[in-house]
Amino acid sequence: MGLFANRIQFTGDVYKKNTKGLLFDRLVPPSSGYSTSIQNIGEVENKGLELSVRSVNLTGSLDWTTNFNISLNRAKVLDLGKNPAGEDVKMISTAEGVSWFPIIKGEVPFTPYGYVLDHRDKNTGQYFFKDVNGDGTVDVNDQTVIGSFQPKNIFGFTNDLSYKNFDLSIFIQGSQGNQVFCDAFYHMIVLNGVNNILKSVYEGLGTKYPVPNADYTYTNINNSLIFNGSYIRFKEISIGYSFPSSLLKKAHLQGLRIYVTGTNLITIDKDYPWYDPEVSAGADVLTGWDRGGYANNKSIIAGLKVNF
Repeated sequence: MGLFANRIQFTGDVYKKNTKGLLFDRLVPPSSGYSTSIQNIGEVENKGLELSVRSVNLTGSLDWTTNFNISLNRAKVLDLGKNPAGEDVKMISTAEGVSWFPIIKGEVPFTPYGYVLDHRDKNTGQYFFKDVNGDGTVDVNDQTVIGSFQPKNIFGFTNDLSYKNFDLSIFIQGSQGNQVFCDAFYHMIVLNGVNNILKSVYEGLGTKYPVPNADYTYTNINNSLIFNGSYIRFKEISIGYSFPSSLLKKAHLQGLRIYVTGTNLITIDKDYPWYDPEVSAGADVLTGWDRGGYANNKSIIAGLKVNF
């Protein structure tokens, strides 16, 4: 759809897709000689909205165009089949990530699952978790959904400007509303004599983090390891100059442009403790599992483009 002589153009797509017959391990009767069997039993719903806007802001000696797109996707597990007793399966633990990111009926695939932090001991820093089901004991039955890797939206924003022979392009991308399990941070606060630890952990022993002792180890995934994964990144900024044709004729050239391009120059996040909140591990579907990967490289490149 276009407005104002197509100076503003809108494009939108709405979609909904149910994928059935996904491969999952299904529990089978012990009499079969096996505990599980890979079967086509799963069903996942994906629905969402994608919008894009293009605008011609200025024309003339200064040209300025803007492109903006945003995607809002919602995924949900609808079915996981039945167990040998004929009951609906509510959760399947994944092989990768052990049971940290199981597939839960009614939730986003690969949902962070663990304990909820109740408080820390003021003297030792030891963690105590909530008795979620209220049975008076904190055990595996108190694990619950503690976050979501699914963004509320992801977006991109590009501005292209040109003035006389100069041009400037700025591309910004971002993700909002998602969370990240920082596995790297988890290993940096486990005082097991194997990993290095952060300076902030050493300084926080007995207040914010547990003092090493033989009776307690920090091994339970919990919501204190779930961080806000929202970010805005200046993905690419490029500035260039194209030499006028009057000069190029003398050199028998069709075109000559010099430029400088910077990539991943600035990332704005909400106090993410590790390098980069834009992470994935093991598979593209696990986009919120930070296992200590390197951040996106920053680079500045200068170039010369010649057309003969």
